[in-house]
Amino acid sequence: MTVPKSIHQFAIRILALFILAASPGAFAERLIDKSEMRPTINVVESGGVSVVTNSAGEVVQVVTGVCEGCERRSFLPERNVRVMFEGQQLSAAGSDSMNGAPAFVGVRVNSGMATSVEFRKVVKERQNAN
Repeated sequence: MTVPKSIHQFAIRILALFILAASPGAFAERLIDKSEMRPTINVVESGGVSVVTNSAGEVVQVVTGVCEGCERRSFLPERNVRVMFEGQQLSAAGSDSMNGAPAFVGVRVNSGMATSVEFRKVVKERQNAN
C-alpha cells in the first residue's frame, strides 16, 4: 500500500510542475504588480529655477520658468526636498545664490510636489572668430 501512495504523490507533483511550466505568463502576471511599473517622479527641465526659503532656511516653494520666454510653474516642496548642485547638497544660502540658474526639478506624479532640484553648471559656448 505504501508504493501506490508514493507513486500517487509523485504523479501529483509532476502534474503540478507541468501546469506551472505550461503557464509561466499567467503565474508571472500574479507576481508582478503593474501599478509599481509606472514612473512616480517626472522631471521638469527649466532654463531658470528659483528656490524660495523661509527665515529658518526651509524650502517653501520651487518656481520654474524664471527666464525670458519660459512657462512659469510653481511647486510646493516635499518635506525632505533636496537642493543640489553638481551632486552636492546646498544650504539655504547656497540655494539662494543659484536662483535663476538652469535646473532639473523632480516632481512626484501623484501629489505634484517637488522632490528635488538639481542645478546645472552653465557652460558658455565659445564663439567662432571666423
